[in-house]
Amino acid sequence: MPFHKGTPPRQRGALGILGGLVLFLSVLFTALAVDTGRLMLEHRRLQLVADMAALDASSQSGGCGDGTLALAEAAAQTSAARNNHSIADARTLDVLLGNVSVGTGGIRNFAQADPESSMSVQVTAGNTVPASLFAGGLLGREATLQATAVAERQVLAGFSVGSLLVSLNDDDAGLLNNLLGGVLGSSVSLDAVAYRGIAATNVKLLDLVDAAAYAGTVQELLNADVSASELLQVYADAVNASGVADAGVSAAMNTLIAASVSDLALTLGEVLNVTTAPTNVEEAASVGVNLLDLITTTALVANGESAIILPLNTGIPGLITVNTELMVIEPPQIAIGPPGKNEDGDWRTKAKTAQVRLKTDVSASVNVPLLQLSVDLGLHVQIAQGEAWLDSIQCRNAIDSTSVVSIGAQPGIANVFVTISDYDGPPIAAPPANIGVVVDLGLLGNVSVANVTAGLNLPLEPDEGDLTFYVDVNDPNALPMMQRLSSDTGGSLNNGFAELDKGLVVNVNMLGGLGGLVLNGLSALGINANYILSIVLSSLLQPLLAGLGTSVLDPLLRLLGIEVGAIDVQLIDLDLGRPNLLI
Repeated sequence: MPFHKGTPPRQRGALGILGGLVLFLSVLFTALAVDTGRLMLEHRRLQLVADMAALDASSQSGGCGDGTLALAEAAAQTSAARNNHSIADARTLDVLLGNVSVGTGGIRNFAQADPESSMSVQVTAGNTVPASLFAGGLLGREATLQATAVAERQVLAGFSVGSLLVSLNDDDAGLLNNLLGGVLGSSVSLDAVAYRGIAATNVKLLDLVDAAAYAGTVQELLNADVSASELLQVYADAVNASGVADAGVSAAMNTLIAASVSDLALTLGEVLNVTTAPTNVEEAASVGVNLLDLITTTALVANGESAIILPLNTGIPGLITVNTELMVIEPPQIAIGPPGKNEDGDWRTKAKTAQVRLKTDVSASVNVPLLQLSVDLGLHVQIAQGEAWLDSIQCRNAIDSTSVVSIGAQPGIANVFVTISDYDGPPIAAPPANIGVVVDLGLLGNVSVANVTAGLNLPLEPDEGDLTFYVDVNDPNALPMMQRLSSDTGGSLNNGFAELDKGLVVNVNMLGGLGGLVLNGLSALGINANYILSIVLSSLLQPLLAGLGTSVLDPLLRLLGIEVGAIDVQLIDLDLGRPNLLI
């Protein structure tokens, strides 16, 4: 065909070039889609590995750990290997222990901390892969992918210190009646069977919340200002609603409620030391508390520092008169919370005995051959708070259903001193007691021959120790469980009084007059009256004081959960919770 001027040239092959370009772009975008999907799937796989490893590691760290990183690392690596992420050159797994805080806008942040104070575990799974299946082999480029997860297992234990179990006898019941009656405002007359039933009953915080019309959450229940009688009513309603107690316990609770006539105010938070963080305090709702611990602690907290006069019938009419006064300087506390120390190095969860002062005034008239002794003294016992702290909880694993709970304990340090009756000052300034000595001279009558003073300052300082509880979590009757920590000081004041000869000081001051003539006559016969009187008085005072310790002070202190040189720790409940992903 002839070419005409102005006719456009032919565009042969242009469509092929355009098709090739489209094909190239299609292959490029396909490669990009494949590589992006591959990297996303790899990251998703890493996230699954990190999530599972963090959940498994949280059961071997934090609240479930032993305060080291090794167990958490081993658990995380085992979990990762189970999910085809064995540690190799390209695959990594990093484990950190720390704590999670909630920042602005409710965003959770993980911060690494010392293993002993850590409650959370962070696991980062990584893998290095070719950046592109198509270009990676040519260019040699690689991409390092990482996925991070943070998990925590909120484990809680409820425990108390004291010996309030089902071994209460009739004498113990009488002491409890006097103690509770003195606080509640009217007489209480429950027998040992009723108290044993109360001591064998546990109630959960959730049951208390349900029974309290003024509270809808655990936090509200702990913070509400109520009277002692209102709290006793809540305890009774919770026990009745849960169906954990028999009719005898319900009747006993009604008796205590009827006896509560004094207007004593408190909060349940002063009785129960719930130490979980405010954001998860509701986790403690499922933890149980011993009912008798609740009642006695409530009474002592409500009473404050007011003295409780105990009408104990321990004297001998006409010979010995004994009056005992109890003052609770700081009330006991039951603990619910997680194990370990916080970032300040303090134990997170502590239970305490009461810090008390017992004052027993003794007036006695003792006759021995030729001598009449007039004793007027005060036996004082001051005991600092004993305490127990939740050291660690080893959660159960897939093989063994046993959890191991470690609790440290320190019995209260005591100071025993003898002084004049009605003395209220410190031991270091206590004046000695007075003892009058009269000699029977037959027809000449009785003659005062000496004025005797007796003083005692006996410090008892037991050591702290650790207790280990092995709890089968599959056994519903495994708890409560009690263990005792004893030191060389002994388990009672009576054991301490066995060493009275080391602290008891008896001074004899001879009088003049006719008594002096008698003593001079004894001296002329080679008889050292001063020495003999010291020996006689020491031998009389030691069993008298030891007897008071055995018959009066030891039983009363034991009911308050206090023993000199020993401490009973009762593990009431254990809640292992479940691992939770936080980040």
